[in-house]
Amino acid sequence: MPPTTPAGATVTVWTDQNGRITAEPPTKEAARLHAALGGVLTASGTGGAVLGAARVVRLGLDRQRTAQWAAEWEHIDTRKRWKSS
Repeated sequence: MPPTTPAGATVTVWTDQNGRITAEPPTKEAARLHAALGGVLTASGTGGAVLGAARVVRLGLDRQRTAQWAAEWEHIDTRKRWKSS
C-alpha cells in the first residue's frame, strides 16, 4: 500500500501456513505461463541430455571403429609386407 493510505483502511495481507506475511499468489494466467515455461525448459533439457548422451556414445563407437580399422590395416600391411607410411 502507498504511504498515503489513510488510517483504518482495509489492507489485504497474504500469509503462509505458519502465519508469516508472504507475497500475493500468482494469477491463473501467471501460473499457467510459469507451468508452460517449466514444461518447455524441462523438455529442452531432457532433449539436450539425450542428444549429448548419443553424441558421447557415437564418439566412443567411432573411436572403437577407427582402432579396429587401424588394426586391420596393420594386419594387411604385415601379411603382404607393405607399409602404408
